[in-house]
Amino acid sequence: MKTTLMSEVENTLNEPIEQYLKRELRKNSITTISKRLGIAVQTLCEWIEKLNISISKKPQTPPNFKNPGKEVMKALYCAKGDSQQAIAIKYGVHQATVSKWLRNYNMATKFKGKSNLAGVNSETKNPGKTVLTKLYYEKSMSQREIAIKYGVKQITVYRWMRACGITRRSRTAAQTVKRGISVEKPTKNVLVTLYVDKQMNGYEICNIFSVDNSTVIDWLK
Repeated sequence: MKTTLMSEVENTLNEPIEQYLKRELRKNSITTISKRLGIAVQTLCEWIEKLNISISKKPQTPPNFKNPGKEVMKALYCAKGDSQQAIAIKYGVHQATVSKWLRNYNMATKFKGKSNLAGVNSETKNPGKTVLTKLYYEKSMSQREIAIKYGVKQITVYRWMRACGITRRSRTAAQTVKRGISVEKPTKNVLVTLYVDKQMNGYEICNIFSVDNSTVIDWLK
């Protein structure tokens, strides 16, 4: 069962979180993805484990590798204060593996659920519907750009807009704003020809129309 935060992130992505993570983990690190989503690295590691997502890009395990014991993990993580990422580098494993060790040893993780973004201010108040509408529609700023402006996470801006009843742009409209060129959604017949008849994948179609892969996924729904 997905958590409330998972569902909120899915709404900002406009695609299932499993699908997004499986795709992004092939080419990006957990740290990079967590920053993009505006969540803590530890939270993302827990999602990966909860959703049973395998990580294809893992550092090679050193020869004769042995899982460090609970006392060693206590010394590194609790006493010395090493981060999960630092421990992962030390043992040549993925950070998700370190997260799993901690869970197996029933060791409480630090900063669970908090953002790992520098400069995030969780006390920043919602600027209000008038200001958000001006930034989002009149100035064509993205949720990410608004988040940077106020020093908050992107998910926070999404919540502000939802609370104010501000409708988000469609994927197609967002691409027009992002790329500065007119983007029009192709007709159903065109998509069927490309996706079904010509057996083209989402990445090939997005290159034809100069849009993101997530936009193509949205068109194909």
